[in-house]
This record gives sequence, C-alpha cells and structure tokens, in this order.
Amino acid sequence: MGKDDLKNGHPTKWAYSEGDKSLDGSIISHIVGREDDFIIFFCGDGALSWEHREIPEWAYAGIEQYEKLNCKIPTYLGQVHKEDIKAWMATCLLSVFRSRCHDNQTILACFDDAWGYVNEYEGRDILFAGDGFYLYQKESLLLLQSSKLEPEIGKAFTEASYLSQKAKHSLSGERLSRANRLIASAFSDYEQFDSEDIFCEAKNYIETQIREAAKISYLTVSSIVVLVACIVLLLVYYQADSLSGNLRSIVLCGFAGVVGALVSVLQRSSTIQPEPFSSTLLITFQGVIRVFLGIVFGALVPICASAEIALGLAQDNMQALFIVSFFSGVNERFIPDLIEKNVGKSGL
Repeated sequence: MGKDDLKNGHPTKWAYSEGDKSLDGSIISHIVGREDDFIIFFCGDGALSWEHREIPEWAYAGIEQYEKLNCKIPTYLGQVHKEDIKAWMATCLLSVFRSRCHDNQTILACFDDAWGYVNEYEGRDILFAGDGFYLYQKESLLLLQSSKLEPEIGKAFTEASYLSQKAKHSLSGERLSRANRLIASAFSDYEQFDSEDIFCEAKNYIETQIREAAKISYLTVSSIVVLVACIVLLLVYYQADSLSGNLRSIVLCGFAGVVGALVSVLQRSSTIQPEPFSSTLLITFQGVIRVFLGIVFGALVPICASAEIALGLAQDNMQALFIVSFFSGVNERFIPDLIEKNVGKSGL
C-alpha cells in the first residue's frame, strides 16, 4: 500500500458507498459529493461530515465559515431550520473544495447564499414560538415555519392563515398588526383546536375592526362627494346669472337633496354589516350612488311641482320645496312613492 493510500496512518476508503463506514466509524447514509482528494457525506444519525486527504491552505477560510454555520444549529431557530442549514453547509463546502479560484474573497463568496438564508430567518418578525415551530409575520401575513409534522399544528394554522388573510384584506397599520398578534397568541393552544374555538377573541376583534373600517370608508367617501357636490351646486346657483328661475329652483333643491343624502349616509353607517372579504370599493361606491340619488330626487321636487304631478300647491313656495327636497334626499323612496301615488290618482 503506497503512502497516498494512507490517511493519519489508516487506510483510506475513497471508494466509499452509501452504507459503508467512514474513518471515524460513522455509517454513510448519503454522499453529497466527492473528488479524488475529498468526500462530503451525511451520516446515519443525520450529522454532516467530510474527509480530505490533505487540506490545502486556501480551504481553511471556507472551513471556518462551515463551522460558524454549524454553530447556528444548536440555537432555537437553528433547530427549526436544521435540515436546511446542513444542506447549505454541504453545498457551500463542496463549492469551496471544488473551487478553481483560491483567493480568500472567492472562498468566502461560496457562503454568501447560506448566510443570506440565515440572516433572513433570524430577521423575521416572530410572533409566537413553540416546540419545533414558530409563527412569523411577513408582508402582514402570518406564515408557519415548522420542523414538526403534527396534524394539530397543520389544522390550527389553516384557520390562522385564513384569519390573517381576512384581516389583511380589510385592515391596515396597527389594527392589522394587532389582529395578527391575537391570532398568533391564540395559536399557543393549538392542541385544543378540535375541542374549542381558540381563535374566538381574534375573530371578534377582526370582525369589529372590519365593520369600523367599512363605516369609515363609507362615511369618508360619501362626505367628500357631498362636499364637492354642494360646492358645485352653490357655485352654479350664485354665479350663473343667466339661469332661469325654474333652473335656479332645481339647483337649490338639488343642494337640499345632497344635504339630506348626507344625513341618510350618517344614519346608515351604524348598520353596515360587511361580509368577509367584502369589497371596500363596493361599499364606497354605494355611498357615492346614495349622494347622486339625493341630487336627482332633490331636483325632481320642483320639476314635479311645476308639472303638477305632485306638490302642485307648493310650486311657488321655495321654502316648502327646499324642505321636501331635503327629506327626499334622506329617504330615497320618498319621491318614487309620491309620484306613484299621485300618478295613480290622476289615472295616468
């Protein structure tokens, strides 16, 4: 046996196969990669190991990074990510040993992706940590990282994920963060998921906040539209001197209808009950339509009075028409019912 066939005084076995024993007696379960002068493999107990005939000087910088990654495994997060860290260690060390460029910068660059992975998970916003798993928040959604395959964890996280998506759809800022924290806190009782509603408090909070968000959206958009409509109508009323008396009455009554519509919007805000994942755009669109109807029904009051379809006795009383226009804005059924009633009486 030649000198090159010995390592530390023992015969080398570079013809290793999976199932063979390494120099230290470990059973080789999986070979990651090998060349004439080195081999990297996983042992039967899951540990990562390697052998090298004669470690070149340039490789020590890489081995140092390898050992630093190995020190991450005993930590809590390292235990959860253990298999991925080992895979990175094996891949990076293999890249070092096979590297054609032996400068220090190139060797260290072999570990850039591995350290990027470690730094990413260590920087996660972890909301709850359990035995072998943790929940973290990313882009305002709850995600699960687990090294365990317990069915209770999976079932509980399915519900937690649904609630987190529901919250993100309608909430933002601190309210969304609080919703995710409540969900994560409730997840600590995941073992009782089948027997009780562990997410009850989180559900109630989310539902309450969604209703409040819908009300705020409904009121804000409607109020802005009312303000714009009022300004436009008043400008037309006071600046358009060429308008006839009838048109000025229509504009003024349209203004009264808008004010009445705002009162209606304020009343309805307390009864909004949005469905889960309901569209905020739809809620605001309903508010805009309500204001538009206020203008239309308000403007119809002097028209109906002039045409003697209804309110004929009040056609020369602007104050009366203004009040009726206001109430027509408050109640969108007021004008349709009034017209239907009077048209029915006239036999039209």
